[in-house]
Parts: sequence; structure tokens; C-alpha cells
Amino acid sequence: VQTLRGNTFSVWGVAWCPDGKRLAASSMEDTVVWDTESGELIRRNEGRFGHVAWHPDGSLLASAGRGGLRVLDPTNCQVVLDKPVNFYDRLEAVVWRPDGKQLALGGYGKCSQLTFVHTDQWQMQSLSTHLPGAISSIAYSPDGRLVATGRSDNLVRVWDVSTRELIRTFRGHRDAVTSVSWSPDGRRLVSGSEDLSIRIWSLDTPQGVRSFAASA
Repeated sequence: VQTLRGNTFSVWGVAWCPDGKRLAASSMEDTVVWDTESGELIRRNEGRFGHVAWHPDGSLLASAGRGGLRVLDPTNCQVVLDKPVNFYDRLEAVVWRPDGKQLALGGYGKCSQLTFVHTDQWQMQSLSTHLPGAISSIAYSPDGRLVATGRSDNLVRVWDVSTRELIRTFRGHRDAVTSVSWSPDGRRLVSGSEDLSIRIWSLDTPQGVRSFAASA
């Protein structure tokens, strides 16, 4: 068991590099990267972030939070992109599409639309649909064609990435949805909520497949 130290504030987000050799952690003061074999702190970048996500090939590291969106080259901590996102007070979720060609962002603020960042020219595009509640979790389907969001309005939504159309809205939670994840075959979703339940949803039906109590 290792204890890795280096962040100067409470840690909000951690993520393994896909190669398993590096680990990133982000706080409201800095983002740091460790060598997992030696435990050595190899990179630090200051900034008010709280969530981190590695590019699928490990070549880039995205961090998001009150400081907006920052993308780093983890080999030297050079900033590839540093973009304030003024329509969010704070970003709560950042995730790469499986092919690494797109990022999805969400949070809360003046608007809480799902936002995509295209990595070829780092162009940002938000959905025009205005919906209530902050986005707290985002997950791409394994094939990258769909993206799911969990929000504070208690709903799970699924969007078509290419058309930007809303294709499913799942109702059943009685409090904010804080986490969403796809099954490996991309046909089902699992969501966790502040109502102390976990629900499994199928794309073939608007009704939940199963529900579990998250508390003992």
C-alpha cells in the first residue's frame, strides 16, 4: 500500500493513466502526477481545478473545475489548452470520448448545458437545450456514439453525439443523480443518486430494469 503526497489542498479527483504507470490527482489548488511504481511526484501544475481525466492513449491530461478547462502534456506539464468557461461557475465533470477526439464537460452556473470540446482545433460547442439542474456526471458509451448525463434534477439523459439530439430521459430517482456509467455492451446504464439508490436502465425501455438500495 502506498501513500502519495503532493497536493496542497483537499483532493477532489483522481485518475489512473491508461498505461497504469502514472496517477493524477487534482485539488482546488493544483494538479499533480505521480510515478506509481516509485511513488515519486513527477509533475505539478497550479490551478483551481478538481476533476481529472486522462486521454485514452495517456498523451494528455484534462482537468476541470473553478478554473475552467485545462489540458496538459503530462510529460512536461506544458499547458496545451487553458480555457475559462464563463457560463459555468464550476465544472463538475470532464470525460474523453473513447477515440480521444472529443471532451464532454458539465457543471453548474449561468447555464448547465452539456458542452463538447473538439480536440482538432479545441473548438467548444454547447447544446442549445437549456435544462434545469447542474450536470454532476457524464459518461460516453463504449462506441462513443452516445453520451449520458446525471443531473441535480433527478434525471438521467442520453444524447446522440453526432446529432446532439436527446434520445432518452430516464425517470425514477427521487434526488440528484451523481454518477452514471455504461455497461460494456453499451445497451444499459447504471446511475447512482443522493436518494441512496442505484438504478439500471435499458436503452430499449424508458423504465428502470433494476433498482438497488445503496445503504445498508
